[in-house]
Amino acid sequence: MKTGEYADKHGVQKPIATGFVIMAISLLVIFFSPYTLLNFGILIVAHLGMAFVEPLQEYFLFKNMKKKDEDKLYGVYMTADPIALFITPAIGAVTLLLLPFNYLFLIFGILMIIASAVSWVTLRHSLPDALPQESSNPEQPL
Repeated sequence: MKTGEYADKHGVQKPIATGFVIMAISLLVIFFSPYTLLNFGILIVAHLGMAFVEPLQEYFLFKNMKKKDEDKLYGVYMTADPIALFITPAIGAVTLLLLPFNYLFLIFGILMIIASAVSWVTLRHSLPDALPQESSNPEQPL
């Protein structure tokens, strides 16, 4: 089953939180693992967690955004990736200035746990039965 199809039936809360948990566990295992080759395999598992999260970003945005707000909010949404591409290396650089290299995995693992908890709490309203349904009669409000 595709992630988007699962989200249509069950909501985006579980796949997004699960993806962040998979990434967090993978990064924390790398922090404690002394084996370099094993760490490469674990990074592949971490990318599987990202495969849960990444396709649901736009899905969640367009599923919950009203058509009249798309022009206003899509630009803000599109600036999130460049901002993240700046903030993430900055966090990594500060971590490397203060701590040894392997602590980079610990810091980002903790950030993924926080992201999982935030997504679990904030996406609770996005369950399919909580989503607004399109009205077949345009004169009748929801």
